[in-house]
Parts: sequence; C-alpha cells; structure tokens
Amino acid sequence: MLRSPRSVLFLWFSMLGMGSMAHAQNKNIIKAELNGDTKEIRIQHELSYTNTSNHILQYIYLNDWAHAYSDKNTGLAQRFGEEFKKSLHLARDQERGHTTIISAVDDEYRGLKWTRTREKDIIRVELNRPLFPGKTATLFLTYVVKLPHSKFTSYGYDDKGYYYLKDWYLSPSVYDGDWHIYSNKNLDDIHT
Repeated sequence: MLRSPRSVLFLWFSMLGMGSMAHAQNKNIIKAELNGDTKEIRIQHELSYTNTSNHILQYIYLNDWAHAYSDKNTGLAQRFGEEFKKSLHLARDQERGHTTIISAVDDEYRGLKWTRTREKDIIRVELNRPLFPGKTATLFLTYVVKLPHSKFTSYGYDDKGYYYLKDWYLSPSVYDGDWHIYSNKNLDDIHT
C-alpha cells in the first residue's frame, strides 16, 4: 500500500519474474512515476522474455490487467454483471482504470506491432524476428496506467489517498507449448 495524495511518487525496481522455472524466466526493469493528482502511473518498462519452450515464437502475449476496468465489455465487467454488481458498469470514466500504450520497440528500437485481443486486457505483440528456443527478446515499452477506484476490487486508489497496487504493469503470459491466457476477472487467477 502506498500513500501519495498530492505528490508524485517515483518507483524503480528490477525483478526476475519466474513462474514455474520450467515455463518462463523473464526480467523486468521498470521505472514508474505515480502521480497522485491524476491517479496515473507513467511507466518505462524493459522486459526481457526468454523462450524456454521447444518452439519458435513469432509473438508473445502480455497481461494488461489494469485495462480490465476500461469499459462495460471487459471480462471483469461481464463477471460483475453476472453477479449483479453494477458498480463498474455504472462507473464514471474518471473512476475506471485503463492502459495507454505510448510506444513498443525491440532491442534495435524498431517498432513492434501490437493488438488487444477481444478480452481487451491481453495484448498480442508481434516480434520483428523469430524467437528461437533458449533465446531472449527484449522489449522496451512506454505506457501510462490510469488506476481504477478501489471500490470495484481491492486494487487501485481510495478517497483517502491510499494506493493498492497489484498487477499494475504488463507481464508476459506463460507459454509451455500453449499460451495460458487469462483475463482479469478479480479471481486472482493469473497463471504463473
């Protein structure tokens, strides 16, 4: 939990993301600025994705779970509707969360083509060259995450100036011969 009601909080960290060691080994270097006035996190993200499978990859999928709050048609909003929770469906735009991707380039600073899947909180990134088994692709991503109000789930900001951060940055989906792609439905079911 962070508190930054009217200031800008700078976050910087590096982490080695390892789901199951047999499936994925990724390195994230993230520089992030949390603006308490706009409830946004400006992110510069260096993601090194290692292909631990026996397959050549032409693309990778990224989880963008912050974008699950973006509108009434995401998996999260639909799940809430099935449970007769109308808070996200009736939310004002400034209460909703979303991700705006500013740029995506590879290690040669060539632009990467990316698209959102129909789930809206999963991004498919086309690699500029095939990623062979045992090799690593490095992506440089710049994006802004608008945090949602925490009244929908326990993630986001509250009216007292506290921030509850979870799944706020882009993370690669697991590939073990098949892509394990899961939308954010507030079930804590991200595949690791």
